[in-house]
Amino acid sequence: MQLSNIFSASKQEQPAFMLCIILTDMSTQTLLLKSQGAHSSIVSKSKRYHYLDTNSLVVKTDEGLQELGPESEKVQTVVFALEKNWISEGDIQPKKQALIDALAKDLSLNPVGFIEQGEALSHALAAEQHASGSILLLVSQTTVTAILVQQGKVVGEQSIGKSGDMVADVTEALARLHQSAGTLPTKLVCLSALLTDEELETAQQELLTADWQSTDFFLQQPSVEFMSEEAVLSLLAQQAGSAVHITGKASQRSGDNFEPAELFFETEPPVAKTAEPDFGFTEELSPENDDARSHAQHKPHKFIGTGVVLGIVVLILSVFVGMYFWSSVVIHLTPVSKTVSREVEVGLDASVSASDPEALIIKAEQFEVEFTVTQTTEASGVALVGEKAQGTATLFNKTEAEKIFPAGTKLSSGELVFTLDEEVAVPAAIENKTEGRNDYGKKITSVTATTIGAEGNVSSGTEFSIESFADSTYSAASDAEFAGGASREVRVVSATDLELLLSDAKKEITDLATKQFVAESGSGRYLLPPQQVEVVRSTPDKKEGTESDSVSLTLVATVKTLAYKTEDLLPIVQVVLRSEIPEGFELKDREPEILSAANETADLSKKITLSVNISAQVVAVIDVDELRSKILGLHFEAAKNILVSSTKVQDASIEMQPAVMTAIWKRIPKQLDRVTVQIEEAGRE
Repeated sequence: MQLSNIFSASKQEQPAFMLCIILTDMSTQTLLLKSQGAHSSIVSKSKRYHYLDTNSLVVKTDEGLQELGPESEKVQTVVFALEKNWISEGDIQPKKQALIDALAKDLSLNPVGFIEQGEALSHALAAEQHASGSILLLVSQTTVTAILVQQGKVVGEQSIGKSGDMVADVTEALARLHQSAGTLPTKLVCLSALLTDEELETAQQELLTADWQSTDFFLQQPSVEFMSEEAVLSLLAQQAGSAVHITGKASQRSGDNFEPAELFFETEPPVAKTAEPDFGFTEELSPENDDARSHAQHKPHKFIGTGVVLGIVVLILSVFVGMYFWSSVVIHLTPVSKTVSREVEVGLDASVSASDPEALIIKAEQFEVEFTVTQTTEASGVALVGEKAQGTATLFNKTEAEKIFPAGTKLSSGELVFTLDEEVAVPAAIENKTEGRNDYGKKITSVTATTIGAEGNVSSGTEFSIESFADSTYSAASDAEFAGGASREVRVVSATDLELLLSDAKKEITDLATKQFVAESGSGRYLLPPQQVEVVRSTPDKKEGTESDSVSLTLVATVKTLAYKTEDLLPIVQVVLRSEIPEGFELKDREPEILSAANETADLSKKITLSVNISAQVVAVIDVDELRSKILGLHFEAAKNILVSSTKVQDASIEMQPAVMTAIWKRIPKQLDRVTVQIEEAGRE
């Protein structure tokens, strides 16, 4: 069964306290919320933990829940705040649903709904923005989303895959918003449920120094702000609590037949309680049985009755004495658990045969997958098409020698330029002695305009200059009005269209690779996020300048990364974390985590150096014999107080076997062989 979206009209009961778990593709963080009417406030919060797989997600979320304090221990109601890519058509994606299923089942949580982080934050901030509007820049692990808010409403949204260049990513997102919404508001607000305040401040500085004047997105240089982590968490908490309050109230008003929202967890049928043994006996006599009646009316001898009672008492005492001497106690101890981590420079090398712990080099192997995707968009370019004007002109030779003009010779009249269609030989001028002047040499030829358009349809008698010759040597004039020149605007494929298609195709391929790498990680072998995207072939169906209403591009690209095995990582972890392990603690028998950012410029055939965070769980080493010797013969309560007072014990419970003895005997046996201690793994009740 699916978990319902809190922004939909599902019914939920309003809790006084509830949990909120904020999930991204790589991190988990928990909040304890207190709901008072429609207002919700954060009572306590955990730090943000990173995870790699389902197991580590459960462990890290459990650690976060343990940080929330004693008020959270009995709170099971939870709302999930999820990234947009976790949700498809209003429902949680199946793979993400499986993560949440495992989380809720293992930690005994009671989910009542979810909110989408971007939607919740934009709803919360929309009403607070000034009349001219603003743009929210929501940064996640893989995307940068620009959300246009105007007059208290979200009116546009564009998501761009992260490339590592914040200014380039934001510019691309704003370009798309500008294309659909026109001039944009001059206020940018950076926020994230993943980045720290320091990282957001760095992004703010990068955006403040960007050259926005070279774009036509804004009327003036925009201001750039960032929302602190505390403020983002507060908004998410308020939205989660308000939505639960509203839907809860609506459900209560609907009538007395309120039913809580259907959850996606199958509940096991209640286990029937075994009836307690009945040590009393009753005998019902039938009035039709005379013998029985006479027997019931007969009073037995008092010594016989006393003997029966004593026998039963002795039997019961014998049973309990035997059970006592055969009974035992099992003590369950949960050791204190901590997370240790360290930022280090680690080398991953696919060319070595084994890891080198001292040199911090992990043996790795190259992993690559080829993807093919097709993207389509509307053509945005505009071009003029049409016909060139044509006509005939007379060339005049005013010199005493014949002049040959090759085809393509230019004739100019103002801004208009025409060319000769063919080579022309113009005879020399002839002296006219009768009239005392020279008769110019003439030749009529055809000419064509160099550009399209009706402007080339010049009138008869229009004078032209020829190339750079002086008019006193050569000139020309139209014989009749030129015709045929015409033009019109058409939609064509632009360079920007092809660039955006290539960018979108790369993002889609990166997203596909990220999901596949996550799916193929596990069972001791893990893949880093995509490290390189190499274009094999980029094929648009139309070239730049082609007249068309749309254009498609098919991209074939190879995505490369590095894979490593836990067995190769563990020696590195031992070396890196040995100085971080507190005295009296040891590493848990659990796979450590290594988190790193993508490095698209690395040569994966050689050693690459990554700045990584290596973290692992450590547990306290409990001296079982010492603790056991301290509690022999003590009452259960006193023994438990001694156990939990140890700095290495997080929790303790005492179990009597057989369990029936607990009702009459609550002391630890004095014999060591009747006391068993079991070390349990830390977990949330």
